[in-house]
Amino acid sequence: MRVHRVICRLGLAAAFAAPLAGAAPAAVQEVERIVAVVNDEVISAFDLEQRLRLLMLLSGRRSSSADMQRIAPQVLGRLIDERLRLQEAKRYNISVSENELDREVADIEKRNKFSAVPFQEFLKARNISLATVKSQLRSELAWTKLVSQRLRQTMTISDDEVDEELKRIKASQGMPEYLASEIFLVVESTSKDAVMRQNAMQLVKQIREEGTDFATLARQFSDGSTAARGGDMGWVQQHQLTTEVAAALDALAPGQVSDPIPSNGGYLIAYLRERRLRMVANPDNTKVALKQIILPASATTPKEESQVHLALAETIRSTVTDCDDMTRVATEIDPSTSGDLGTVRLGDLPPDLRRMVRDLPVGTISAPTQTKLGVLLLMVCDRVEPKVNLPDHERVRRRLLGKKFELLSRRYLRDLRRIAYVDTRI
Repeated sequence: MRVHRVICRLGLAAAFAAPLAGAAPAAVQEVERIVAVVNDEVISAFDLEQRLRLLMLLSGRRSSSADMQRIAPQVLGRLIDERLRLQEAKRYNISVSENELDREVADIEKRNKFSAVPFQEFLKARNISLATVKSQLRSELAWTKLVSQRLRQTMTISDDEVDEELKRIKASQGMPEYLASEIFLVVESTSKDAVMRQNAMQLVKQIREEGTDFATLARQFSDGSTAARGGDMGWVQQHQLTTEVAAALDALAPGQVSDPIPSNGGYLIAYLRERRLRMVANPDNTKVALKQIILPASATTPKEESQVHLALAETIRSTVTDCDDMTRVATEIDPSTSGDLGTVRLGDLPPDLRRMVRDLPVGTISAPTQTKLGVLLLMVCDRVEPKVNLPDHERVRRRLLGKKFELLSRRYLRDLRRIAYVDTRI
């Protein structure tokens, strides 16, 4: 089929002006008005309005006519893509059963804790049909089946590719990595670049200025394979990203979103959730074997006696040379409060004790510290630092397959768009 895209700008207001319930004949005609033709299938104004209402609901915003008119072109683009996906799935005899859809709906109910009010009633009260939700789910499930069936069998990752990736991972140790999410918008042709950038900027504005949930927009608008997960990319390293995307993430603070970034034939909006150093062990996971000595005191202990305890603590600190000495002195002073504390994780210690022993060398007594129980001395008798292991070959292979799968999936949809007959009428 030839590419044939006709843009007929008839105005958006009419598509959402009439109420759906108890509509007059003219309003009924408006509901049935065609807003797009995708090959030999139509998308009605009703289909578009329902999806707009659903998006507004999911983003926690009121479904005002002005808001719906503004984002209608973007939402219509998603509906067109869904039709293309379903048509291609049908061509390969791939279908989605009602049982599969019901399981997905049940999962939505469970995740969102719909119990007092059934999900279908919740939607109905907001003039949204459950069929609208199922239509989106059907497209997602059918596309997943299709690309898995057609693409996965052709994808291979060689041992050399895995070895090269492992080298890059090892070389990136100690470098920043990011817990990030993405919205990726494909640019079909250079003539569409400015429009797609404008659409991307509009999404950024919704997130920054209107507080729209990033994951909701990702599910509705992103062309990336992460869309079904709300754009979640997981933890990614600099070497796994383009130079532009890595630089953008590095400039963000957790909780911020980037401007649209040109990337791999489209625009990517990045959302930084957290940052850390790659393959650097968490010091809180260090395990230490501790012994303590407490020289008892209380709030009512005379100042002169407290000074004596501090002087004694300094003497102990200067004379005790190892853990055996520490045990002997602890037994002599007060076995009920002093002695072996066992092996503990640094992160499980109270903050003040953690600071005392975090950098304390093995076999060295800490500086005397006044506590509620008295003057405290600690000694680290053993320290086990947490280990950081490289991922194994199979894990790396799966990761590379996932990246290749995503790239091929994007290309597949892009090719479907290019050969489709699409007539849009808004």
